[in-house]
Amino acid sequence: MIESADLYALMENLPKDSPAWFLIDAFDAVTNGLENPEAFSRMEQIDMPIFKSWKNLIYAIKALYAGDMQACRSFAEAIGEDSAPAVLKPFFRAWICRQEGTDQETIFRELTNSCKQIADLYNRIIIKPHPLYLLAEQAEEALRHELGEQFEYLALKVLGGLRDIKNGSVLSLRYAVYCLTRLDNTPSYGEEFFSALLKFLGRGDAYCALGFTLIGKNNRSALAAFRIALREQDGYFLDEDMHVLIEKICDFMEQEEKKGKKEHKMQKVHAELKTFPISKAPAYIASRQLDLFEST
Repeated sequence: MIESADLYALMENLPKDSPAWFLIDAFDAVTNGLENPEAFSRMEQIDMPIFKSWKNLIYAIKALYAGDMQACRSFAEAIGEDSAPAVLKPFFRAWICRQEGTDQETIFRELTNSCKQIADLYNRIIIKPHPLYLLAEQAEEALRHELGEQFEYLALKVLGGLRDIKNGSVLSLRYAVYCLTRLDNTPSYGEEFFSALLKFLGRGDAYCALGFTLIGKNNRSALAAFRIALREQDGYFLDEDMHVLIEKICDFMEQEEKKGKKEHKMQKVHAELKTFPISKAPAYIASRQLDLFEST
């Protein structure tokens, strides 16, 4: 996405009373959906070619907010192909296609021809974030500010919400592994959070999450955690199929340890799992087995 800093770079040698500085005010206003009549009035006085594409970008964004797709298309197409704002042209085309009811293939083609950041921007705007995503973001913010109790409260709410989704035991375990990994550098928070996991997820799933967290860091402890998990009967993740899978992991780790290999690479475990017979398991089991490892 274009940063206003790029615009500043173009203006660093201009006099302070140049009307071009009003581009900054207009850009800030329009990207926040606000009105700044004075800035737009002064911006119209700018006739320097170097700022032409920036003016068209600002007008295109304003038209987009106003729902005027014809004006949005005109201003977006007028942005010079060799200018910095040109990176946003596929976004405008995709947005206009969506508003006009164009087929998804055309929208996909426009986004495919753009950089990943533009595709992500489009998705963030059109897709409403799931409430659990917002809770997870709040948990992250609490952790950044070292609010351990608030993090635990929010993270457990996320776990509860994930568990209620279809096949949510896999999602909740993945999030538990993520949380434990994030808390790796804060031992006190990690210990308290794991105690909460034991009560919230049950000993089986909590120790299973701990095992995945420790793989590659402390494999002996990871193996011990998996063995504890296999003995417990109070989890949701360790159904019949996953129980067999965890046993397969434990056997593999024990074999590696007997060979004198202190640390196993996750890729080796992943490769070994591809030989695991899953033909009789539900279709989603295969993907969740492998996706789980790719996220840790």
